[in-house]
Amino acid sequence: MAKNPKLNSRNIIGRGNSKQTFNLRKKYLNKTVPTDEFANFFDSSRTPYYGKVDRKGNVVYPSESHLAPLRKNTDSAADTVYVMNFVADAFHGLQDYFNKARRLGILVQDSDTVQAINPVKGWQSVHTGYSTYIKSLYKVLVTSHLEKPSEGKGLQYAKPKNFDQYMKSIKHLYSTKGSKLALSRSSYILSSKCPRNISGLIIEITPTLDYSDDASKNFTYIESSNFKFYMHALNKFGFMADKEYPGRIIADLGSPKMQNYMASYNLDVDTLFESLYYKATDYDYDIISVYLMQFYNNYVAGFPILSETSMRGARFAHKYILVTGEFPLSNEPPLQPKSYRNCISKTGLFQRSFLSDNDLATKYNQDFWLPLYAEFLNYELGNPLNENQLDKTIKNAKDLKKSVDFKTAIGYIGDKFNFYRYPSRDLALANYEDTKKTSSRTTATPTSASPSNGGGSSGGNSGGTSGY
Repeated sequence: MAKNPKLNSRNIIGRGNSKQTFNLRKKYLNKTVPTDEFANFFDSSRTPYYGKVDRKGNVVYPSESHLAPLRKNTDSAADTVYVMNFVADAFHGLQDYFNKARRLGILVQDSDTVQAINPVKGWQSVHTGYSTYIKSLYKVLVTSHLEKPSEGKGLQYAKPKNFDQYMKSIKHLYSTKGSKLALSRSSYILSSKCPRNISGLIIEITPTLDYSDDASKNFTYIESSNFKFYMHALNKFGFMADKEYPGRIIADLGSPKMQNYMASYNLDVDTLFESLYYKATDYDYDIISVYLMQFYNNYVAGFPILSETSMRGARFAHKYILVTGEFPLSNEPPLQPKSYRNCISKTGLFQRSFLSDNDLATKYNQDFWLPLYAEFLNYELGNPLNENQLDKTIKNAKDLKKSVDFKTAIGYIGDKFNFYRYPSRDLALANYEDTKKTSSRTTATPTSASPSNGGGSSGGNSGGTSGY
């Protein structure tokens, strides 16, 4: 495939204003990427939750015990790259296939083309990413909310003295901005802050390019002499190429070839997530309650003393200037902003207290946290339940706690909000779309054994069976 000399610049994208950049980006995705020619392109705009959500709509992340290292074709000093075990097997088959093609002279020896499959990036730990995110979230809560009084944010919610005041402050913040301040791990995983690489289904290969440099991606991959071979090789071993970055390859769970690799571990598309992945929603209650308590104790440790100043008998103007002749109150001169007369002030020091074990056992126990769990999930999802609906959900959960057990109660709340996690446009479970659609308010339940992958192939004789 010949290179286009008119586009032979790695700096095309990024020049000019934002509108020009947007138009060039749109042109790259819609016209430059040959989606009509190759069926195994992955389109994240269609399936934004691929690998993050199972076929039943549960937010998931992989068990690290099922990860496997990838073999490298170079002596690079980069860290070892890991992916899910069956993906690693398929990737090694892809590497061997490419190496054989190079030895036979099938590949064009051009420095700007892909000549070997060498991994540089794979699985990323959700725990590491979430931990980093939580630290930044705590900083935002303290520096931009608790310790920064403002009338717009509500002066009464700043500098809380105790845990009860602290919770009122946090609830006030989350009631308006909860969808932007994910606290639960489930909401973090579904957010743009969490990379798709946590799934263990994604691998990036050399050469490493700037994600935003569409010109480089075009020349190195799409217009390269080896691109057709590259796409057919990916398809042969059950992989897709990311439409936005062809050097990022994704395991196609709908491909019969990838399913063959899964079968060697006694897995199929129905048992994969049940066997190798954890449900993030199973731990959201503990995470929300524990982190909110830890945030408070950290806040107390960082700001143990509150200085309070009170005034008695003070006359002062904060926002208003009284001009002589207007609203005459006496013969005294008018008050100026922030001027004080006959002011008697008193400064006191208040020491905040940590939560004690007795507090947790008696006051801030399961009965305290159960309704808050529902409230915070509601905040994170943009308040899909109105006040009456939320109260009813909490009441039902409390009844389940009494009649069944606590685990059933929090499971009910989790399932209730799973119902609202996915807008109708994402009901390809954002991952495993089937030809039979469900209604816009239910999670998708595919019936095919070979669900599609949102941009790649779907069952039949495609998605890994048509080799080069």
